[in-house]
Amino acid sequence: MRLAFVYLPGRRERVAQLATGEVPSEFFYGATELAAAGHTVEHFEIPAAPSSPVLAGALDLLRRGCLTPPKVSGSAVVNAWALCPTLNTFDCVIATVGQHGFALAGCALFGRLQAPIVAIQCGLLHHPYSALRRGVTRALLNRMESVLFGEAEYQPMLARLAPEPTRLAVNQFGVDVEFWKPNGPREEYVLAIGNDPRRDYATLLAAAPKIAAPIRIVTQLTLPEPLPPNVTVLRGSWHNRSLSDADIRQLYQRAACVVVPLRDTLQPSGQSVTLQAMACGAPVVLTQTGGLWNAAALSESKAIKLIPPSNPTALASAVSAVLEDPERAAATGEAGRAHTFAHGNIRDFAAGIEKACIRAIDRSRAAS
Repeated sequence: MRLAFVYLPGRRERVAQLATGEVPSEFFYGATELAAAGHTVEHFEIPAAPSSPVLAGALDLLRRGCLTPPKVSGSAVVNAWALCPTLNTFDCVIATVGQHGFALAGCALFGRLQAPIVAIQCGLLHHPYSALRRGVTRALLNRMESVLFGEAEYQPMLARLAPEPTRLAVNQFGVDVEFWKPNGPREEYVLAIGNDPRRDYATLLAAAPKIAAPIRIVTQLTLPEPLPPNVTVLRGSWHNRSLSDADIRQLYQRAACVVVPLRDTLQPSGQSVTLQAMACGAPVVLTQTGGLWNAAALSESKAIKLIPPSNPTALASAVSAVLEDPERAAATGEAGRAHTFAHGNIRDFAAGIEKACIRAIDRSRAAS
């Protein structure tokens, strides 16, 4: 197959780093693995700045009135429209964020895009829906194949938005287990990392005085002040590269424990950090939210400690148990790495994307 992967800005410039092992392949959502399997893969980005500001501004009025699917900006629609003639030379287009999937589906609705679409959807349920917005969102969902990261969003999406059920499929995310791997001895610090607004750093900071170890938080989010004396903040994100992927890997490799504190949500938050840390052999403490991406496997696993949301006491207790029992922590880390091979490998995610592309192409051929 000839496959076009469409990203937010910042991916294409890092493609060359894949060959040198400087970046993990999961940041390309299976494209690397599909190319290795023999498919022709090309990478595209939809810029943030619109090619036609006036038209984009007019379309944004619809978004402000909640008349378009969530997060779909006028810029995304205008720039997707301009890209369609190139995308029409491919067998299938993979939109790696939902807003691009909806923008491209809108182009398809008006005949601009003929290539079938696969879109990765996440967080659609966290937005208000009028009857009109629900109808527009449903119509566009029915123009593409949608891939969800976790089971928790599947049934609620069917119930709330009512797309054709065969248009939705769960494909749990995975990480590059060749990049994220253990290396060397661990140090006595606790690590938390992530810029997702669903991170619950307030609960971690409330638990910090009861944790007898330094805590390092890597985030661009604003944290409550004052910080406890054992907490250090490192300002970093994937986009500004103040920390390289190798730097982040080393933080995982050296941490005595990785904490992923989350607010309760149906969206599968914290998935990448959790799997990256587990692949590096770090014991992980994770908030058990309603959107846990693989609730059965994680709940039954000895590879991770799940804690209730918004509970500083439970968080401090779980982290302290890891710190106080190094042998058990090491066993947990080994089990975590094994878990990523079985339940969180980017190769399996890529295989799911491949199946979604085949479904999209078959459906397109059947309709023509």
